[in-house]
Amino acid sequence: MSARQTTTTATLGQPKAGDITGAGRDLRVPIDFGGGESIIVTDPAWARQLANAALAAANVLESVLGIDLLAFEPEPAEPPVRPVTAPLQGEDGTRVTIQRACNGCGDYIGDATPGELAAAQAGQPLPDVRRECVRCRGELVPERQMAAS
Repeated sequence: MSARQTTTTATLGQPKAGDITGAGRDLRVPIDFGGGESIIVTDPAWARQLANAALAAANVLESVLGIDLLAFEPEPAEPPVRPVTAPLQGEDGTRVTIQRACNGCGDYIGDATPGELAAAQAGQPLPDVRRECVRCRGELVPERQMAAS
């Protein structure tokens, strides 16, 4: 069998992972690159291979250009402010709210997002939210500096 490969070049933006969709073994995570370019990840092994290839490319660029790309990382934008919905006691029962806890220290940071609820329901790991936590946010910078050295 033969295959033909066509390569195109497009300027991509900052990759952003979207919310998990699907259920059970039919989970999908979109990664948007901006400009209408995106991929849908359905296989965690393939996603790790993609991440490893991107890391290898970054290492080659750092070596050839003689720079440390981590030194040029922009300061992270302020994390999003999560709503905090208080549970209410109604005449017909209680409204339950699901709060998200920081995976670093356990402090509550606000309401769980629909993507986090879907991941929890599907038995998938929740994303790291230490950047959103007032207590843990400052601890991430030294951790990143240590990894770079």
